[in-house]
Amino acid sequence: MKSVLFGSLVFLAACSKGPTIDATTDEALNTSLNSLYQTLTPNEGEKLRQDMAWLNSYFQRRIYKGQKVEDAQKEYIQMLNGKTPDEVGDQVDALRPYDQRP
Repeated sequence: MKSVLFGSLVFLAACSKGPTIDATTDEALNTSLNSLYQTLTPNEGEKLRQDMAWLNSYFQRRIYKGQKVEDAQKEYIQMLNGKTPDEVGDQVDALRPYDQRP
């Protein structure tokens, strides 16, 4: 009985993490982001826009430095797919120290 209750709580916690980004296709990503922006507060929406712009710039620089486009796209999608705006922000924050190296 305890394991059933625990499993239910874990399931509910996973479901309640909020709206996530669908990056399975370019169209799904655009639709998902547009939908998210409508549900976020103006400050949250602006933060997500800044994070997305930073990630785009980050991956463009990596391609410029020699990373294969296909590899960068795959990593970009993995970074976004199924993530909430807060999780995207956490990933951006984690990458920034590495991006500022000479």
